[in-house]
Amino acid sequence: MTSPAASRLLTHLLASGGATSRFSVIGLSKNAGKTVALNHIIRAAGVEGLPLGLVSTGRDGEEKDAVTELPKPRIWVPAGAWIATARKALSVGTAQVDVVQELPHATPFGPVVLGRVVAEGEVLLIGPGSAKRIGEMLGALEACGSRLTLVDGSFDRIAAAAPAVTGRVVLAAGAAYSAAMGETVAQVRHVLDVFDLPSLPGEYDMPVARAVRTGPVSLVTPDGRTLAVPVASALSDPDPIADFAQEAGPGSLLVISGALSDRLLLTLVKRRLYGLSLVLHDPTHVLVGRNLWRRWRNQGGQAYVRHRVKLLAVTTNPHSPVGQDYDTQAFFEMIAALAGRPVFDLEAGLVANEP
Repeated sequence: MTSPAASRLLTHLLASGGATSRFSVIGLSKNAGKTVALNHIIRAAGVEGLPLGLVSTGRDGEEKDAVTELPKPRIWVPAGAWIATARKALSVGTAQVDVVQELPHATPFGPVVLGRVVAEGEVLLIGPGSAKRIGEMLGALEACGSRLTLVDGSFDRIAAAAPAVTGRVVLAAGAAYSAAMGETVAQVRHVLDVFDLPSLPGEYDMPVARAVRTGPVSLVTPDGRTLAVPVASALSDPDPIADFAQEAGPGSLLVISGALSDRLLLTLVKRRLYGLSLVLHDPTHVLVGRNLWRRWRNQGGQAYVRHRVKLLAVTTNPHSPVGQDYDTQAFFEMIAALAGRPVFDLEAGLVANEP
């Protein structure tokens, strides 16, 4: 359906988390439409009178991209909103901000400060990057009265969606990812598959909790034994990990506290260890390419997460500043058909799979 209230529908969905609601907006790639989506949500929140808080994992709101030098949409904020950004960034925007607190987080642009917008305008958001620090900044914004707190996640900072930060995310998918619409749709499908990984079945909670305490990589055998793998992390040489997994046998759980890399998964695939189930902290720890991940899954490889992350909605952007645009309706309908959750083209006012 077409709806002039698409932004309002999305904002209501995001604000439905309780007394306070926090979520992250991440992009499938640079120029995917993340900042456009963010601005739509900000304006709708302003119309609804929702007390708003804003923070970035990296840097957003500048006139040109620091890497590509392409023009970027600025971030606009209404009076009454709260922001956390580097002190020197305040002189770049047009919004008038009263600083109320300096936080103990340093950036190349000075310490992070917390401020209230007293006159609407544009802002430059610069954050300290670390998931732990972003979580602390969100707590500070909520203590000031933010009811809906938005995290602008850099495209390469999927950690912005981690449970310790928000655990709730909107994915912006755009034509800038690839000149071929089918490639972009396939990548969206991959991201959704990762974020929709099932929770660890309850009967494994206790043995997996014990396994996590034994080291960064460990195994739980079908008979409940816990085997610590003698490696520094899951990014170490994958062969010892595969050796232990092979010895443990089919039906075992490979418990990984850190990131799952291409290198490790490729080794498991080459050894045809498809009877093994991977147990990961959360979806943001899956750092594996689409084709390899699909190969693992198509051969019956299982994966579980100890902590879910809710991918609440997808926004579509058919325009690319670096290549050819997509057909607006066709791209929107292809994403809507596979998403299994609300999909919005906020510029065109299109809504599918309404909440």
